Amino acid sequence: GTDQQRAGTLMAKALALDPLNPRAHRSAGFQALLARNYPAVVRHMERALALNPSLVSAHFAIANARLMQ
Repeated sequence: GTDQQRAGTLMAKALALDPLNPRAHRSAGFQALLARNYPAVVRHMERALALNPSLVSAHFAIANARLMQ
């Protein structure tokens, strides 16, 4: 598959191994942003922020995703 598909598979594995890792959710959100899956961006970034409110980049990603929808 493509690099993007492989990244998605690896991200799903990372989240399954550590679902409380805010960086994994943030990374999944950025991967979703690249795929233009804006609902997934918001979902992952909101989860990342719930786990670590200081992730400023997650706020920007949510704003970008909402603008693109």
